[in-house]
Amino acid sequence: MRLHISVDRLDAAELRGATQADFLIAVDGTLRIASDDAILFEEPSFPAVELAWLLSAWRAAPGARFRFDSMSLEEVDAVEITSSPSGWLVTSCYRPGSAIGPFDWAEVDAGIHSFVADIERELRALGLDPAEVLRPPYSSRSVRAQGLRTRVEHGF
Repeated sequence: MRLHISVDRLDAAELRGATQADFLIAVDGTLRIASDDAILFEEPSFPAVELAWLLSAWRAAPGARFRFDSMSLEEVDAVEITSSPSGWLVTSCYRPGSAIGPFDWAEVDAGIHSFVADIERELRALGLDPAEVLRPPYSSRSVRAQGLRTRVEHGF
């Protein structure tokens, strides 16, 4: 089984500034998270660039849990990836009680890699530099350094 994270119609109409925080908050698209046999959710106007940014950081040093606590969404845990005895599960507050998986780590890693590559292509199509928009979150010029709230949790 494979993890599919995709974005459609990335939109920068709300972009008003040129900081990394502006890009992460204002560039959004229709996000779809699914497995080969089930759709977890499809959500329009989702901060997909911010999700790609945080998933990239988590993928580089994965812990037992990823929680997407967006700077621009009211909902908590819009996307959560957790380790279980049977593999990795993906859940969302948009579908309480639903999960897709279990996935092997290789499937989660490949799904994230493909999603980030799609975001990079979409950013280039909008005339934005993916290296600037998606630069690592713990650099001195990052959104975290600018004092905005993000959370990638490592642990149980």
